[in-house]
Amino acid sequence: MRCYRRNWLKNFFLTAAMSLVLLPLQHKVEQPAVWAAPSVAAAETSLSKGAALRPGDTIGILAPASNDNIEDYDRAIRDLKKRGYKIKLGTSCRSRDGYFAGTDSTRAADLNRFFGDGEVQAILCLRGGYGSARVLDKLDYALIASHPKQFIGYSDVTALHIALGEKSRLSTVHGPMLSSFEQGLDEKNYKAGTFLRGLQGELYPGEIPLPPQCHLETVQPGRAEGIIMGGNLTVLVSLLGTPYEMKGDGALLLIEDVGEDTYRIDRMLGQLWQMAAPA
Repeated sequence: MRCYRRNWLKNFFLTAAMSLVLLPLQHKVEQPAVWAAPSVAAAETSLSKGAALRPGDTIGILAPASNDNIEDYDRAIRDLKKRGYKIKLGTSCRSRDGYFAGTDSTRAADLNRFFGDGEVQAILCLRGGYGSARVLDKLDYALIASHPKQFIGYSDVTALHIALGEKSRLSTVHGPMLSSFEQGLDEKNYKAGTFLRGLQGELYPGEIPLPPQCHLETVQPGRAEGIIMGGNLTVLVSLLGTPYEMKGDGALLLIEDVGEDTYRIDRMLGQLWQMAAPA
């Protein structure tokens, strides 16, 4: 396992320090440094991807972590239906077990069922919170690998992104969840507009526009190549030492965290670094 971590850090750690290191397309650097992961091509070809959606396709909605009131998002569901999508709700969307959306078995069953359901083309998480990591040992990774489809979420869902990437070699979607759209999906809104276009595969490849008044800041000038892996840093660190940790060989690290104390970011990145150090 340590050799994986050393390759991973060698390939991207300097380019991924404390924020996303996705250089703005208009940013130019004379004689830029380049970090190229030697296994980029192999890593990209070994990952499977879900198909872009079209009107008439079905989106399965489930809650892999904390519970919520699905009725609070009726407007978002109606907006998705207006755009031609069919909706299937998992049992977890209306289940409660303490602060979880049903038992671990219930939430895992929803994931396995939706991945195996030929009528479902994409899976959208209701919300994050806490609990995704508790279902990792209950997933059928072979089944999931044989039925690639868009799987969308962020925050606590990071645990599922990493496990599905490592165990099922599935390229997942780090993006908004249903709880992000309590006020509905207005295409004029940056978040909703990019989400809807992303579902249909209209964002990649090409330049992804930034929100108004936002810009990217280059921390380490240069260029880097690799698949993108990561998500919530706290969740990434919590998976270290488990069968589901991120090896990240040939990858660029994406960190979603905002508003986090600098010392906490430093501590967690330090733990990643120390796990990769020779014994």
